[in-house]
Amino acid sequence: MRIFKSKIGKPLDKWLTEEQFRSLKNKRFLYVISSNMDTYKRKSTEELVIKFGQGKGTQPASRLKDYISCYGYTDSKRPWMGCKLHYLFITEKSKKVAAINSMVHKYELKLKQYARKNNLLVDRGDERILIRLSKLMRILDYKQFKKLTDIESKPTYNLRNKKQKYIVEILDHTNKAKKNNHQEPTTFKVKYSDGSLEGTIRYVLLF
Repeated sequence: MRIFKSKIGKPLDKWLTEEQFRSLKNKRFLYVISSNMDTYKRKSTEELVIKFGQGKGTQPASRLKDYISCYGYTDSKRPWMGCKLHYLFITEKSKKVAAINSMVHKYELKLKQYARKNNLLVDRGDERILIRLSKLMRILDYKQFKKLTDIESKPTYNLRNKKQKYIVEILDHTNKAKKNNHQEPTTFKVKYSDGSLEGTIRYVLLF
């Protein structure tokens, strides 16, 4: 588990080097970013419109690259360009843990619940909130979420792929006479293709 945290924010295009991009491969992470355009329009550094979400899949850092493509690169001459990374909570990805059971997913869910409960949502969706930087840093304190854990999924079995058995030999059979003009079932002891001897089968011979 790794945590990156910055109150003032780090320009995402400068932070996300090729080395950082590769280091996030096959990881799960929760990110918190802010757009310089939102900050520029609000003319305030105390409150920020922040966006949070998950990076997942085999190349989760591609999600961060999408923001660079969307908001552009940081430019001192154009202060509305680019975006900043404020928080990154990184965990190892396990094949035994479904995304919905991961610590990262639960962390994001807690933030969404907090945002709705405190009426912090802005614009669209439930992943964009308006919040003071000091409060943001407090709610991102991992200590309050330290009880969250990954939960491994129970193994499932695909019955379609189970090897089919078939009868290869009839070992013995017992004929039963008619009883009250009704033919009683004939019982066969059989051997299956996997070598097992699983009791008997019963058939009514119609001849």
